[in-house]
Amino acid sequence: MEDGQKVILQHYVPRMYLKHFSRSDKRGQLFVFDKEKRRSFPSSVYNMAAERYFYDLPPVDSKELDFEDDPQVVEKIFSELENVVSAILKKLVCSYYMTPKTKLPTFKLFSPEERGNLAIYIVLQLLRTPKARDMLIDLQEKLMTAYLKTQVKSGQLRGLRVQMMEEVQSLHHAEFLFTEGIVDELSIILSQYIWCVAYRTSEESIYTSDNPVVAYNHISKQIKMSGYGSPGIEILFPLNPDLLLILREPTHFHKYRSCDGRFVELRSDATNLYNGLQVLLAKRFVFSSTNDFSLAERIVEEYPNVSLGLDLNKINQSAREWFGRRKKTD
Repeated sequence: MEDGQKVILQHYVPRMYLKHFSRSDKRGQLFVFDKEKRRSFPSSVYNMAAERYFYDLPPVDSKELDFEDDPQVVEKIFSELENVVSAILKKLVCSYYMTPKTKLPTFKLFSPEERGNLAIYIVLQLLRTPKARDMLIDLQEKLMTAYLKTQVKSGQLRGLRVQMMEEVQSLHHAEFLFTEGIVDELSIILSQYIWCVAYRTSEESIYTSDNPVVAYNHISKQIKMSGYGSPGIEILFPLNPDLLLILREPTHFHKYRSCDGRFVELRSDATNLYNGLQVLLAKRFVFSSTNDFSLAERIVEEYPNVSLGLDLNKINQSAREWFGRRKKTD
């Protein structure tokens, strides 16, 4: 909803993306699984993965940022990029449905420019969510607390915990996104990975979530929220209920080099594993074009801590146990 030119409800997962997961009978609506309340319901894409004024900047001076006194400049930057990427995503989806299955393995998917724009978009999608902001603010608060404790005599600040004011958190988030060089560095790394678009061969639809870019390290056997340049990392970004974009680190996954920029099949067991990652790393909401959340329900029932907080150690413990079970039974 807009008030004049002001965007009130700001999406951290874009509507143009969520529409690819719309219900077959109602465009613009999808099914939602709430990990916290353990229930599912239909919803408009407009109402999901969004918060009021989420990216709006407070009226404070920043030596790092030149935002021309526009509190909604971050929202506008994302909107411009989404317009570019929307066309790329539509092209990928249409290419899959319009290409005969026998020709899919030879279809070339990305131009260098498209790969570069998608890499930027994937990095920003990874870092723009409330979950990413919460982790950033938590880290900054811990660092500042530790620093202050080094400046006074031992014990005088026992129990101190620095807390950042909520009204300036969006500013610190924006500074991290646009002044630290993080996006440029990660985009360059990811653009050099092995890119495949996997299409499902099973009945299970591909999930997405309020934190759709997820990763798993096949060497350390851990879900990752960092280390995206590490050997063994596999980054996953659902495109629609049938398609999943997979980025693989090239030294560990060198045998997949011939698949770079191509369509590949996604086995049934792999669909379940990758859907599991969406459930495990969603902050709260999992999205699907169908109301079949039996997998999500089972994971949350067996590992309730995946719905609580940002404790990656607990999430990784649950993930290792669940992944181990799936590989034995699938």
